[in-house]
Amino acid sequence: MNVKKPLSMRLFGLAAMKHLPPSAPPLRLIDWSDGKLAEIPYWRADVQVERRSPRINLPPDSADAIIALDQSLDSDALAVGLRALRPGGRLIAVDPIGALDSSYLTRLEAAGYTRILVEAALDDPALADEPIGVLMRGEKPHHTGDTLARVQVASERDTERDTAASRSPFIYLLI
Repeated sequence: MNVKKPLSMRLFGLAAMKHLPPSAPPLRLIDWSDGKLAEIPYWRADVQVERRSPRINLPPDSADAIIALDQSLDSDALAVGLRALRPGGRLIAVDPIGALDSSYLTRLEAAGYTRILVEAALDDPALADEPIGVLMRGEKPHHTGDTLARVQVASERDTERDTAASRSPFIYLLI
């Protein structure tokens, strides 16, 4: 592979950020990347980042998203992530040196994730002649398949948040 520009974890972090779930601010993000995502609050003011190890159990349904850059995620870590995510919350992992294959999909499915996406982490001809790394994303299943019921639950949860304390200049609409 011919890499045309030096790559940094920042590029992989930005790729992962594109997959954050819709959520009322502040979006609760768990960083499993040993501080590699320290710049996120500068990129998006509506994201509240908490650094944690994948080996530490988090309260159930306490996170909107978990990002893991350059981390080995075994079945135990995937289970911890699934438990910590709210319904519809996303685990987003980037393997910067991985190659696309079905093992990423199989691991997420076996752990109980749904709406799984596996794609090249970086696919930009300006960076390299071929795609670089693997980005995998999985969601914690919702309790119901009824979209209206899910929106009602989310709106009740988000109403409880202190919207006045939000630093986000954005309003998100579900259309």
